[in-house]
Amino acid sequence: SRKLCKNIEKIVEADPKGLLRDPKAIITKAWQENQEQGSSTLVVVTLPPDEARVYASYVGDSGYCILRPDGASWTPVIESKSQQRRFNFPMQLGWGKNGDNPKVALSFIHDVKNGDIIVLGTDGLYDNLNPKQVAQVVSLYLSDNDGKFDGDRIADAIAQEAFRLSLDENYNSPFAQEALRSGHRFRGGKSDDIAVTVGR
Repeated sequence: SRKLCKNIEKIVEADPKGLLRDPKAIITKAWQENQEQGSSTLVVVTLPPDEARVYASYVGDSGYCILRPDGASWTPVIESKSQQRRFNFPMQLGWGKNGDNPKVALSFIHDVKNGDIIVLGTDGLYDNLNPKQVAQVVSLYLSDNDGKFDGDRIADAIAQEAFRLSLDENYNSPFAQEALRSGHRFRGGKSDDIAVTVGR
């Protein structure tokens, strides 16, 4: 996963103008250059410096949401939808005998406004916090810090809240709600990997 991120950085540096408008091509190139066995969900969101829009592509249940100010608080205006074969069986970019080809990656373009906040996360985030709850954490952080934006600290606050709720056996988590809709019984938060990146 860390090696994949480094691959992505090198790929974008080689052709920033073209690839910043085509995150699916970034995923494909990273997949082609990877030598490791295994599989992973992933999400790539790019913001070309000369456009008021973001380009997004993802495989599986890693995802993103775009938050916009609404008075004194923040609200989600865009949220990705999990890409799954069936409940709790997400698509995964794979290498060797594992996983899916990057052709399955979903791609979107979203108009954005100055000051919008974008939150990317793995399934451990969005299984435990829905985008409205993510927006509440962001609102609370900014309120407590005089509106000063710090992407790393906001990401940490979101990750800590997702981790806290993942351990709560009585919490009606987004994962538990989706399980019920799919005909499964599950109660509480879901322990899983939690990675969060926040940008503005």
